[in-house]
Amino acid sequence: MAQNVKTLNGLAIASVKTFRGLAIASVKTINGVDNTGGGLASFSDDFIRADSDSLGSNWTEIAGDIDIVSNQANAPATFDFSEKAAVYTGTACTTVDQYVKVTFPSSGAANTRPGIIVRFTNSSSPYYEIRFQMAGPGSTINWYVMATAGGSETLVDFVSSFDDTLPGTVGLTVSGTGTSTVINLWNNPSANAPTSDSLWDGSGPTASLTGNPASPVDTGNYAGIAGIGSSGAITWSAFFGGDTP
Repeated sequence: MAQNVKTLNGLAIASVKTFRGLAIASVKTINGVDNTGGGLASFSDDFIRADSDSLGSNWTEIAGDIDIVSNQANAPATFDFSEKAAVYTGTACTTVDQYVKVTFPSSGAANTRPGIIVRFTNSSSPYYEIRFQMAGPGSTINWYVMATAGGSETLVDFVSSFDDTLPGTVGLTVSGTGTSTVINLWNNPSANAPTSDSLWDGSGPTASLTGNPASPVDTGNYAGIAGIGSSGAITWSAFFGGDTP
């Protein structure tokens, strides 16, 4: 490996590595995303602010209505199982290997299903939604491909042994692409972010979703919250997300 150094008035002004006469650029990419000069994204929201009919400037509501009520994100009941969803657009992830940690401060009504959004691009593009039905131990967690924001959903995989009772906290990572996509879940993690796609608080996941999506979502740099229900509001009191280390 040789190094060519350009100079001007005796001062080095550029350094370019070459191999066999060809310049080599050093560019870091992750899952096809140029991460040169950047870093892994991280962001959070505790929702502690005045009551409002919107979540705030860092959020984009993509379906239905989610408000700020009593220092919590609050999706009001609509009694028709219509989708309520919002994505955090104040900071974009730089990769498709993403994590989200959310706290559900209330057990909610029996017919409410809070959810997490990952790999969102825009309202007309598909994304993943992981939806929780946690009214008691042995609760069901479903992984969907959403065709569009608030549109049709296709079940990819589910797990019925997460063993969590709301209120509580859930940590989630999504990694891989195509039929190798894996979603790992942790019950009540204490750290705000994982150390890898398979380790959080030094432990492996509580449960994993490994089904093969017929139409994988291999792009999308935003994460968020979602939910459906027919009675009672869905609430969140903390949200953390970003690129998995």
